[in-house]
Amino acid sequence: PQIEAIIHKNLINRYGMTESHVITSLPLDGPFKQGSVGLPIDGIEMKLVSEDGKASFAGTKGENGSPVVGEVKIRSKNLFSHYWNKPEATSMAFDHEGFFSTGDLGYIDENGFLTLVGRKDDLIITHGHNVYPPVVERVLNE
Repeated sequence: PQIEAIIHKNLINRYGMTESHVITSLPLDGPFKQGSVGLPIDGIEMKLVSEDGKASFAGTKGENGSPVVGEVKIRSKNLFSHYWNKPEATSMAFDHEGFFSTGDLGYIDENGFLTLVGRKDDLIITHGHNVYPPVVERVLNE
C-alpha cells in the first residue's frame, strides 16, 4: 500500500510459471489478502497434496489449528504438454489425473486464496516438524 501511494498505481500479486502462465491472481476490484498470491484464474484447476499423498481443500486445518500445507498441483488447457526431449521428467511432473506438480508449497484458506510458503525441495524437517525457510526468514525480518 505504501508504494502504491508513491507511484499512484495499483499493484497486483500474481503467481505463475513458464509451464503454465498465470495460475492465480489477486482480484483487481475484489478482496485483498495480505501475503496471498490470490485466487485461481478461470480455467485453472488446483489442488494441494500433502506429503502423505492426501489432497487438502480450502480451509483445511491441521491438528494444531494451522492451515494444512501441500504441494500445489494444477491442471489446465493452458498448461504445457511435455518437456522437450525429456520424457522421464515429463512423466514425473504429472500425476495420473493430469495434474502438474509445481514444486511449490502452500495452503488455501477458507475463501480460496492461495498462500505460498516455500518449495518442496527447500524443506527442513526437524523433530518431526516441517520448517519452511521463507517463513522463518519472514518472521526474522518482522
